[in-house]
Amino acid sequence: MKNIALTLTVLATVSLVSQAALPHYVQATDIAPEDVLVDEVVQAARGFFTGFQAGLYKTDSVDPNCLNKDAEMKIIEIFDAVFQGKLDLSFIMRLVTDLMSISSSLQSCGTKPFTDLANFCLFDPAQNCAPGKVLDNVQRNMLLLLSKLTDISTLVMEGIPKDAAMAFEMGQQAGKDVGGLLRMIINFSV
Repeated sequence: MKNIALTLTVLATVSLVSQAALPHYVQATDIAPEDVLVDEVVQAARGFFTGFQAGLYKTDSVDPNCLNKDAEMKIIEIFDAVFQGKLDLSFIMRLVTDLMSISSSLQSCGTKPFTDLANFCLFDPAQNCAPGKVLDNVQRNMLLLLSKLTDISTLVMEGIPKDAAMAFEMGQQAGKDVGGLLRMIINFSV
């Protein structure tokens, strides 16, 4: 049940990312919304997750099964079916196994960053997540923080690229910036 909830959360996140980025992307590039593929959004989300871990932990190692190609294709099939109204009985029957496959792929992504952050903030004797400490960290790292915020806003304004590999790179860079930003703000170390 936990895996299905995680899968649905990721699908909802991909949907929200696409809804948030799509207007900027379409406006900036004069491309019709129907030409923006789910593949690019999934790659951007996958890149963001791997980048987030790299920025948070200062590492580049993420399980290669995390949102692998099979899971990506199943997510694309689900979105295509929903957007094109192809929700017939055979698709719904196959949906259960597809969700399990996607869930398995998401399990390899892991929730370690989120549990580590929660444990760090809840059980940190130095109280690095307390408002006073966060404010001190922000003041101490103001130039770096502004640089990262500028990078993030530039990426968001550019929107999701029309190429899957470029979308992955864009998501990865945004994830690294957000992970690094969070690491600086709360002085995260594990």
